[in-house]
Amino acid sequence: MAGLPYRSPAAPGKLAVVRFEDVGSHTIVQNAGSKDGFTLFATSITYNVVSPDSSAVTESRNLGPARFASPADADRWKMAGRPRLPDRRTTTGYTESQAGQFSFMPQGTTLTYGQAANMPARPAAVIAVVRAHLLRYAGPRAPSELVLKQLGFLLAVAPLSRKARQAAWMTLAGLPGARLCGAGTDILGRPGEGICANVPTEKIEILIKPSTAQVLAVIQSLRRPTALFPDIPAGAVVGSDNFTVVTS
Repeated sequence: MAGLPYRSPAAPGKLAVVRFEDVGSHTIVQNAGSKDGFTLFATSITYNVVSPDSSAVTESRNLGPARFASPADADRWKMAGRPRLPDRRTTTGYTESQAGQFSFMPQGTTLTYGQAANMPARPAAVIAVVRAHLLRYAGPRAPSELVLKQLGFLLAVAPLSRKARQAAWMTLAGLPGARLCGAGTDILGRPGEGICANVPTEKIEILIKPSTAQVLAVIQSLRRPTALFPDIPAGAVVGSDNFTVVTS
């Protein structure tokens, strides 16, 4: 993967605007852990335009109403008194991030455009940067599945230089517990190969197009049922980010 010629959205010396789409699938859980708990699935799309000063404009749109995960979830919603469900009408909303606010990592402190463009070109330095941004979120020993997720987003959409991109792939390959986990498809039906890391109840997977080293999606699924996701069986996807139109 490190040697394949997939072009990063931008690189140092060419500070272009980065544009990408993220088709996201996620769960909405209400009354988690109680006998009246129920789960819904929802899908949305965001269009992101990120400037070199790490300001950004994000357009978000819901892709239809949320749906109950199972008939049992609908029954528990009724038993709970039919509480108001999230408003998922197909409307468009805009969010503006000021200079320095947009982050290319989904968790931890902000990793700006400039920090991504100047990401170091050694695997040990790359993981040090990622762990430093996760320090307040996960402590000094952020688990491999959390690091894997951040690397997936960076490789998918961040303006990494070619050498930094190679180092990020080497970092990912060296993560304790990371492994190849076979063929799969993302929410858009695109086929790829997975790299995964686990915790006791969940699996994080980066789905890759092997011929180009393009990260298609970052996927979270359940390894076993848990009260945090009522009625969701083992193996079900509970969240995914599916990346398209990554350009600069």
